[in-house]
Amino acid sequence: MGQAHGSVRRKSSLANLRTAVTARVRSKPPSEGQVYLDLYALKRDRARWNNTKERAEQSIQSIDKALQKVESALADLEDETPSASPLPGTIDFKNCPKQKART
Repeated sequence: MGQAHGSVRRKSSLANLRTAVTARVRSKPPSEGQVYLDLYALKRDRARWNNTKERAEQSIQSIDKALQKVESALADLEDETPSASPLPGTIDFKNCPKQKART
């Protein structure tokens, strides 16, 4: 096409077509008006947020259970009386005699 009043007009091409992908349209209900579409989108978003909320609540419950296990283990350790001897298999370097280095 040519020029119209000093501006350049572009030829239409396949790159200029508006498709479902470029318009970011995924799945819509049949066309029944904008109000119906808005209600449909709100219902879908509410369901998505409810699912996210449920997953978050489950995560919080599992974290709480893990914290309870850790707290009970710490309470058990605090309740034990410290023994006079070190744990078997450990070396107390404070009580070991110092040896001269071999040359």
